[in-house]
Amino acid sequence: MLYIVHPTWLRITYHVVKRYSRNSKLFSSVQVIPRVIPSKTCGVSRMRIANMASAVISAPHSEEFSKKLSLSDELKENFVTEHLYYTDTELCECKGKVIGVRLIEFQGQSRHAVILDQTVMHPQGGGQPTDSGCIKKVEIDQITEFQVVHVQKPSRDSRYIEHIGSYKDGSKEFAVGDDVQVFVDAEKRRFHARLHSAGHLLDSAFINLGWTELEPSKGYHFSDGPYVEYIGNVPVEKREEVIKQLNEETARLIQKQLPVVISRNDQGERIVNIGGTECPCGGTHVKNTSWIGAMTVTKIKKTKKNIRVSYEVAAA
Repeated sequence: MLYIVHPTWLRITYHVVKRYSRNSKLFSSVQVIPRVIPSKTCGVSRMRIANMASAVISAPHSEEFSKKLSLSDELKENFVTEHLYYTDTELCECKGKVIGVRLIEFQGQSRHAVILDQTVMHPQGGGQPTDSGCIKKVEIDQITEFQVVHVQKPSRDSRYIEHIGSYKDGSKEFAVGDDVQVFVDAEKRRFHARLHSAGHLLDSAFINLGWTELEPSKGYHFSDGPYVEYIGNVPVEKREEVIKQLNEETARLIQKQLPVVISRNDQGERIVNIGGTECPCGGTHVKNTSWIGAMTVTKIKKTKKNIRVSYEVAAA
């Protein structure tokens, strides 16, 4: 069941909407309780908003279905989660308000998805793994605890974030409007930030070594074999020497304790500058290069038209 709210809308209740998707039977029956702007103050009709709401409710996380479903611009604009981790990677807890809850199928199991007005949890994407942690609602006689195992945006264009998981035994479910507290697994968050920043540091190291023709094209900043792919090539006979030079240069940049600068460009893109090289990025990062710690480039290999540079970051 999903409840959708927008603070500027007047309350009106729709009856049960029957909907079926061949990709998921979890959405066969849902109740929509939106708040609607009167038609004389907005060009969006009540029935159109009902259709917009049911579109979000019935959208399972399937690429095939997502291609067929186009969410309206009105809903994209109004259903938003503020990304608090954008401004402070070290922020590992925050307050929030529940603006949506629903059941989804995740990794073959029925799980709850909780949507908040703001969060410190980073969704999986951009080459970075998901945060995990918990969401709590503390009342006089009860604590509701929701264990978050995965965080995601339903699609590339989504402006809201889903926290996926399950309620601790004995906890009642969240309702729209509940005030909650969000807690990130801080140790995991910091390790992810170190892995991601280390990948960016490779860009600066290559440029400093004179490999300016290499263009970063893909990053994988997970602990099980992180790497960055570059468009271009490092000849086979030079790779061992380049690995040695990269390790020396990244160690130098880490030792210099260079600040990591995050800003916005004229188009509103979030830009991360590590070691003097800028890159559009929505991930979490350390505050200066020394926080990356021990980093080792382990391999350079050819992958189709690119080269893949693998690296490791020591556990803290």
